[in-house]
Amino acid sequence: MNYNNYQVSDFIADDFFIKWVKSPDAESEYFWQNWLKQHPEKLEEVQNARDLIVSIGYRNQYQPTEDEFIEVL
Repeated sequence: MNYNNYQVSDFIADDFFIKWVKSPDAESEYFWQNWLKQHPEKLEEVQNARDLIVSIGYRNQYQPTEDEFIEVL
């Protein structure tokens, strides 16, 4: 994937980027840290996109009721 021309709106729509923000693993952490070292001019856009995802990411997340949870188990 070529992230060089990405803007904030592109980052917040990218599944790999969202996964890194919400639940980073070794692979995504390595990729994004290296990518940012190679593209320091994108640091502000990446930070803005991260902030947006974090601020809205969990507010609208569905939470099952206790009965639904027990039914699934």
